[in-house]
This record gives sequence, structure tokens and C-alpha cells, in this order.
Amino acid sequence: MTAELVTGAPDVAQYAAAVRRHLGDLPPEQVDDLTDDLELDLQDALDDERRVGHGRTLADLLGTPQDYATELRAAAGLATAPPQGRSVRRAVARPVHAVRALGVRTLAALR
Repeated sequence: MTAELVTGAPDVAQYAAAVRRHLGDLPPEQVDDLTDDLELDLQDALDDERRVGHGRTLADLLGTPQDYATELRAAAGLATAPPQGRSVRRAVARPVHAVRALGVRTLAALR
């Protein structure tokens, strides 16, 4: 094991764990397929960066873990992640309120 691998290991593990969290709405098998060899790919990116000597982090190189997860989804032809927490409630309620408002306007116009 090289010094570079040891140095990058915590960054790689944390970044990979965060990517997997952002894919958490998918079935576990699909997450496994999308992130197969993820740690190796991340470590390779870090090693290449260190050879060049710029010293950038994984986030500098690849974007945030959420961005990376979004790119994995897009490459696999999957929809974007649903909003989290209260946002889900708002996202579902928004079209309901829009339809309700349309109905109110339509009834007012008919009267």
C-alpha cells in the first residue's frame, strides 16, 4: 500500500459514503451496481491529482458527493432523487394546490 493510498483513504471513504447516502432512495442492488468500484475510482482520481501536484480534494475534482450521485443517476438513465423531508410534502402539495386554484378560477368564470 502506498503512502498516497493511506493519505487518501479517509477522504475516499467519506466521499463514497456520502455518494451512497445520496443514492439511498434506490434499491440496494441498484446502489451497488452504480457504486461498484467507487472507492477505487475515487482513489485513482486522487492519485492522479497528487502526481500532477495540485493537491485538490475529491470535491474540487469531482464536485460534491450529491453532484457525483446525480451524475451517476444520469449516466444510468435514472430520475433525479426525490426531495428530502418536508420538501417531499411541499413537492406533492404544490401540484394539488395548483389544480385546486385552477378549479376555483374555472368555477368563478362559469358563475
